[in-house]
Amino acid sequence: MKKIYSLVIAIMIFCAGYAEAVVGTVSPPSISVTQGISATSTLVYRLSDIAVADCQYRSSKGSFISGRSSLLEENPAALTVIVPPAINSGSATETLRIPAGLIEKVLRQNVRTFTYTRVFETDTCDDVSVTMNVTISITGEAAAEFGITRMELYFENRRPEITLERNMPDLKAFADIRFVGSGLLEGYWEVDGRLISREFRHLTYGRSVTLQSQQIPGLPTFDEGSHIVRFVVTKPASDIATPFIVYFVTPKEARIRQIPLLLLDPIEGGNAGAATKFSWDKPAGADIFLISFYEDPDGTPVFSAYTREPFYVLPKPVVSMVFTAERQYLWKVVGFDTESQETSESGKRTFIIK
Repeated sequence: MKKIYSLVIAIMIFCAGYAEAVVGTVSPPSISVTQGISATSTLVYRLSDIAVADCQYRSSKGSFISGRSSLLEENPAALTVIVPPAINSGSATETLRIPAGLIEKVLRQNVRTFTYTRVFETDTCDDVSVTMNVTISITGEAAAEFGITRMELYFENRRPEITLERNMPDLKAFADIRFVGSGLLEGYWEVDGRLISREFRHLTYGRSVTLQSQQIPGLPTFDEGSHIVRFVVTKPASDIATPFIVYFVTPKEARIRQIPLLLLDPIEGGNAGAATKFSWDKPAGADIFLISFYEDPDGTPVFSAYTREPFYVLPKPVVSMVFTAERQYLWKVVGFDTESQETSESGKRTFIIK
């Protein structure tokens, strides 16, 4: 009889040994969150060394517990770990969201750490419950891992939409980005899915930064219709939805914004004649020039001529036929591009014919 009891006790100890051998691990075992900012983390729960295969462990909920062992909040999402046949382990994955309000609730208790707990139970495996904990630490924004918390796009009118004429130059978009921590921000501007320019910026703790799309050239406006602008962040990784803004290009052709054109010689009130070279500075984008001469500051030109050079010499027949000696006149120059669009214009300057 003693042998039978000994055998029973041995079997019970053997079975108990198997039950206690189940190992539960969660990865990562600890995470950091930032005060005032909601966070998301992916957790992987793994059970191993399970004596009985082809069974399940189930956790009906997750619990947030403060350092004082008080229940803060519950996550009603259930998780199941399936242990396949002939395999003594299994895993389950959870995307855990930690609301900013929960973080503030913890801080009001004058603690900066709390725990997320799940208990996995089974009726089909070893009949042993397994508890797994994740430690959550609250840090300030400066000490937080570098990350984007918010992004807003807009045009120069401070709105997410704008209407402009075809070929309007210098269209720019702006991105207000809020972040925590410090690190390298990488991203790119795109229009209708086409990459326009890349952005590389090392950000140090400062909460926010404003980025601007490249100025030269501006965003494309040669195609009529609606166009979608995005700033896509490639680093750091972020689960924030990429916002977009829209601009609409009308069929009407835009008048190109003119660049000031600087007149050189002759100087204001200087003398001029058939041998005088009227010269001016050549601004970018100007391929041909129209020089005009006036008798009246508000009147129409008495003579005009085109030139591809940034200077012009009045022909002797023109001087004798159009101009009167010792009389004051004015001159002005307008620059044009290869498509005959005005790109630059000077003011009027006086001179005296000799």
